[in-house]
Amino acid sequence: VIPTLSDLLADHEQQHPGQRLRLRAVLHAGEVHQDIQGNFGEALDIAFRLLDAPEVKQAFRMCTAPLLLVVSDLIFESIVRQGYDGIDERAFTQVADVVVAERHHRGWVSLPDSRSKPDSVPVADGLLGRATAGARILKAARRFEERRHVV
Repeated sequence: VIPTLSDLLADHEQQHPGQRLRLRAVLHAGEVHQDIQGNFGEALDIAFRLLDAPEVKQAFRMCTAPLLLVVSDLIFESIVRQGYDGIDERAFTQVADVVVAERHHRGWVSLPDSRSKPDSVPVADGLLGRATAGARILKAARRFEERRHVV
């Protein structure tokens, strides 16, 4: 999803100069419940708090990338840090710490852009690492899930 979204944003910018779209995206995992009023649960609270953290918004303002990806500490520890092919943990920088249900949750950001070279997305003062790995997070998550069932 993330690499496709990045590609679509780049396509839109090329096809419609002056109508640039920029997005923040978040990736987290956990239980989501549903009732007649909609979806709810701590996992959603964590994801939305990470996405709306002032540090994440500041990082997004300081870069020119069309897409900023925030991953929760759960995703970072269980997928990003595991050394899967194509995922470079150095492309992620911890910038957020949010509190949900009296527990701290860290957020890690990256600038996924599957088409550009690592230094083609300017970032202010090196605040964010350039994502060379964001394009494969979903694939690695699937492999992680498959391996988890084997154990």
